[in-house]
Amino acid sequence: MQLYFSILGPLIGLFLATLMLAFLVHRKTGRIWVAALAGGSIIPGIALLDGLIWLNDMAVDDPPPGMILPGYAVGIPIAFVICSSACFLTLHVMSRRN
Repeated sequence: MQLYFSILGPLIGLFLATLMLAFLVHRKTGRIWVAALAGGSIIPGIALLDGLIWLNDMAVDDPPPGMILPGYAVGIPIAFVICSSACFLTLHVMSRRN
């Protein structure tokens, strides 16, 4: 059960941070698409920074990255589309209520 919460907690936190940024940008600009793109860029941005830091800190005796780099190249656009879609749908539903 603890493993479940240790995985689920950070995911919920990142999702809430994504939605919070999207909400703030939507309040500032009034455009749903701009807010969805801003909110959807948080998680891929964190993953990209994590990959760059990991590559920068590699030592000579570390194993080569192998399939991790293509995984980042595939995973970052997928995460961006999922996050942007979630932000767009949430903002769209919330703006219909007002």
